This record gives sequence, structure tokens and C-alpha cells, in this order.
Amino acid sequence: METQVKQLFLNPKLDKAFKELGVIKIGLLDKDELMELLQFASKNLQNQRPVIDFAKGLNYYISIFDTDEAFKRACDQLISGIVNEKLSKILVDYESFYSNFMIKYPGDGVLECHQDFNLVDERNFTGFNLWCPLSDTAPENGGLHFIKGSHRVKNLFRGPNLPFSFTRFNEVLIPKAQPVTVNAGECLIFDHRTIHFSTPNTTTQTRYAIQSVLKPIEAPSLLYIYDATEDAVHAKEIDREYTLKHGFWSEEIMNRPTLHTIDYENPEELDDVQNLVSQ
Repeated sequence: METQVKQLFLNPKLDKAFKELGVIKIGLLDKDELMELLQFASKNLQNQRPVIDFAKGLNYYISIFDTDEAFKRACDQLISGIVNEKLSKILVDYESFYSNFMIKYPGDGVLECHQDFNLVDERNFTGFNLWCPLSDTAPENGGLHFIKGSHRVKNLFRGPNLPFSFTRFNEVLIPKAQPVTVNAGECLIFDHRTIHFSTPNTTTQTRYAIQSVLKPIEAPSLLYIYDATEDAVHAKEIDREYTLKHGFWSEEIMNRPTLHTIDYENPEELDDVQNLVSQ
């Protein structure tokens, strides 16, 4: 497959490390950029904002779930503008699909073990999450933990209504993950397939972070929707405009063009998944 041979990172050492681990850490923001983002967050996100119904029970805030479309767009414009200027020095022909603020307020709890939705066809392309805290992070304030190498576990279809999720095996998977401390302005770039979770924010300070979904410039963006009547998965074409307007849980997705349809394969029946979730 293309994802196995294509160079993703310009730096060969980073490329090799990423393909082995599924996550790497690099510097991203300079002091001025960090200050600009912190000022925006302090002005607009110091207090919790209204979110869509789906997100009301979550243990974190992410701006794509905000009810104010104009605010979602302002967050995306600010963050994507900064990130896109840097990608040509880090990755081979990648772009920011959309960007968010991701926040854990004091007392916010665990985000369970999961893989991110795949927003490209992973048979041919690799999608990334870029996560950059605006203050130093560790397990005490909602830092991230990763099961390194788990991006190689086969699970091609991840979307809002897919039957399988690694969250079901949270208690088994947590001991297999390792914490990654990240300083303010550093970032983690990880494969959407890499299993990760975040700890509660037990401090008195809000943990601000930015996040960008990164995709190959040439790759169509998609969202996988499960069709139970056919036991198949439909790849619905999406773009930045659709995502900022509707998010991932809107019935509008059914009106989007279908890029391809594939018979559903239950990951739980695969040997590598069974090996990972076994005690």
C-alpha cells in the first residue's frame, strides 16, 4: 500500500520513527504565535461555551462542537493559518483540513482510549492529528497517553455510527499506553489510527491546546457511515465547509456524494485486534 512506502515526513529520521511508533513530538510554535493563541483562548474560552447535544456529556471542550458557527470558523481560521505556514517544512504535501481549540477545564475527566475517525481512505493515504498544548502538559492536567505502534492494527472504518470502537476495551488498554509530556509550543503528530487517551485535569488551571486535522493535499476527505441493512460502509465526501457547518453527527451527511462502498469487516474478529485487547 502507498501508506507503507511513501515518505510522509521530510526528515527521514522522523519518518522512520513515525512509521514505527505512530506518534512523534516536534517543536511548532514560536513565542509570538504562542502568545497570540493564548490571548485568543483567554479572551474567548476562559468560561465554558454552549456545545451541540452530542458533546454535552464529554469531558473536554472542542471548538468544532460549539453551537456558534462563526466562532468555529474564527478558531479554524486562526489555527489553520498558523499551522499551514509550517507544514511545508515538516510533511510531504500535506494541508490542514480543519482546526480546533481543545480544552480541559479544571475537573474535566478522562477521555477514554480511542482511535480518531479516519477522514481519508487509509488504504491509500495517511491522516494525522496535530495536537499542540499552549501550556506544559503532563498526566496531572490532561496530558495524552499513546499505545505506540497501535496504528498498525487493522481497523479501516471509524466514524460516527460504526459498530466497533476500542473504547469498549478501555480498562484493558489503559495499562498498555505510555504518557507523553509535551511543553507549551511543542506538538504531537500522530496517525488517526494510533490508540490514545487523556487523563483528568486535576489542577486548578485550564489546559488549552490547539488541534489540526492533517491530510495529504491530493486525498479526498471523507466520513465513513455504516449501513446496517447492507452491512456495508459508505464513504461520504466531505470538505472543510461541510465540516465547519455541520460537523460529524448531522443527518445532512446522507445528502453528500458517495465516494465508494465497502463491505463491513468487524475488527473484533481480526487476530491483531484480539491480541491487543486480550489481557
